[in-house]
Amino acid sequence: MCNSPGLPISDDQDSIMTEHVSVCTPIGHAGFPLPHDYFNGSDYENPKSATPELLLTDDIPSTSSSISDLPFEIKIRVANLLSQYDLVNLARTSKKFRAVATQALYSKIVVDSRHSYLHDAHQNISDRVTYVKTRYNFTRLLRLISENGQNLGFLVKCLEIVNLPDGMRKSEIRALMSCSLPTMTKLYRFYCGSDTLSIPPQLLQLLPNKRYVQTLAVNVDLRQDLEHLDTFANVQKLSISPFVDSDRLAAFLSKILVPAVVENLKVLRMAREDTSALSRPSNKSLIVTAFMLNNNLDQPDMVEGDEVVRNNDRDLKFWQFLESVPIMQGRKFQNLEMLEISGVNVVPEDSLRVAKGLDLSALRFLALSDLQEVHIIPEVDYEVTDFTSLALEHMQLSFLGGLAPFLQNLQRLHLDFREPIKDSVHGFLRSLKEDAGVSLQELDLCIHWDDSKLALFPSWGALTQKYMASVLLHAASLRKLSLLAFHDHRFYELPKQIPSETLLQLQQCHALESLRLHGESLHPAGPSLVAKFDGLKTLDLVGRASGGPQHMALQAVHDGVLDNWFRVIHVAIALCRANPALKKVRIDHCLFECLPNGTVSPQTDDQDFSIATRVLMSADDWE
Repeated sequence: MCNSPGLPISDDQDSIMTEHVSVCTPIGHAGFPLPHDYFNGSDYENPKSATPELLLTDDIPSTSSSISDLPFEIKIRVANLLSQYDLVNLARTSKKFRAVATQALYSKIVVDSRHSYLHDAHQNISDRVTYVKTRYNFTRLLRLISENGQNLGFLVKCLEIVNLPDGMRKSEIRALMSCSLPTMTKLYRFYCGSDTLSIPPQLLQLLPNKRYVQTLAVNVDLRQDLEHLDTFANVQKLSISPFVDSDRLAAFLSKILVPAVVENLKVLRMAREDTSALSRPSNKSLIVTAFMLNNNLDQPDMVEGDEVVRNNDRDLKFWQFLESVPIMQGRKFQNLEMLEISGVNVVPEDSLRVAKGLDLSALRFLALSDLQEVHIIPEVDYEVTDFTSLALEHMQLSFLGGLAPFLQNLQRLHLDFREPIKDSVHGFLRSLKEDAGVSLQELDLCIHWDDSKLALFPSWGALTQKYMASVLLHAASLRKLSLLAFHDHRFYELPKQIPSETLLQLQQCHALESLRLHGESLHPAGPSLVAKFDGLKTLDLVGRASGGPQHMALQAVHDGVLDNWFRVIHVAIALCRANPALKKVRIDHCLFECLPNGTVSPQTDDQDFSIATRVLMSADDWE
């Protein structure tokens, strides 16, 4: 519904309803509402836009005032405190302020279709951002930069593509970026989300200042030619995700990891593309023999799936990229502080490659997510039917066990690790404390269980007790803990309850500030356990059953906006009153703010809550 162009809604000129709507104006379906006086004096054939293209209009006569004569540095500080919408209005006021507003608007651009303007209230001088949400605005912005590169392109220092706008074709954005990237002569940070855009190497080649790029986080299409890629000599933070083939990844990294980068690299992240549920191996099929690999035999659990996955489809060469990394004067990633690896297969021998190719003693953050250890038995060259007995007979030192002694300065650990028959994760946590002298501050842990574990552990409770004993070794220093458990099946995994008597031992972690658990495991001991943590500020209960039985008085035909919150609000209130120190509680996906009077307030904005309760790389790590 819209009004005719030029026709006011009300005769009252001071009313906020004096907006004029033009059929030519693009609809900001997920953007900030336009100011009420936005269309005053507009040319409806050429409507204005909320993007920074306004700054290219003819100069507006400057009004002489004392504020216009402020030093440029003071104006910059003022501009960094304003939202992008206020900056557009500031640029209209005076020609002297236009350069200031332009610089602030274009310095850091983030494309995120899910961004809410409510987050702008939390910005400060250190993270002034211009957000772009819609396809029209993003397309118009890139065209403006490509057409006016001498005026705008050099202002762009940071470009992030977090979530593509609705309806945006990837071929369209590649074409636009091929014209705009060559004008960004001062770009030092280029970030693309792993599920947003696959960038061909030719597009990276268009960056004019590859020598000065410090942050490069992209999904490179490694299927294309990599021969003519120039050197990024000053990269300090590198992310390649997702990739498909380890050989092509190694070829690309050989171009990036030149001696200067190896010496200065601080953050490294690599993630494999998610595999299909049909081709994902179970824990049993992670045991293979040399005979099976050499003769391309089927996995031992082939009868459980609809498709046969051959063993030569396994990619076990991920860490071999370290063999091509140049090591000068014994230096091997001496400044690497953060390492994240996701979705890869490893073998126990890889621990030797990692310890030789990386200076693990410098790591403060380590994330091994969705890693699967494949147990290869080279001595067996015949067909096998009982793989459990074979694995027990030829037991090997695990991949994690070979890393623990070298991680002397580790502080933050994220671990989601699968292996056949055995479970070496709890031993890894113990070795960190006893062999490396590590006192973890943040721990994000997933415990995996399947029936094959019964070969070494008498029961599920016995395994969880071993995990708890290892976690409690770090109790004095642990400030953040996420502890989830899963029962692994062939095509899916189900949450598994940790026994209440085991969870109650967590009260020994007196320094804990953040706790994340499967909420169902806390029934009915939740309030009594939460009350033991004097400094607990955030609590995250995961799972649909976290709130227990739902409030039956709200079974309406059509759910309201906050009905899910009110169905579990009684649980949040009970936890808040059990521990007055709590600031925020999330039950499944419903976030509550704890108030001083013992009640809670529903919060719909939980964008940063996962970062507060988990051990993950955040946007701040790429600044």
